[in-house]
Amino acid sequence: MNGNRFLNCGFGLIQCLVDMHIPRVTTGHGLRCLKYKIPKLWNELLKGLKELTSLNGFKKKLNYT
Repeated sequence: MNGNRFLNCGFGLIQCLVDMHIPRVTTGHGLRCLKYKIPKLWNELLKGLKELTSLNGFKKKLNYT
């Protein structure tokens, strides 16, 4: 593998890099937008969670973390 991960979200496989780019925001509204929150939360996940390849495995591990 080349360091990229794939996540099956129900719409097919989506390539997810190990660390996602967090856009720079300057307002409180920007901090609440999903465009900012999703990459921030993804980057805060433990490496073991990011490396899982199945959605069910991800959900199970997420509940135990």
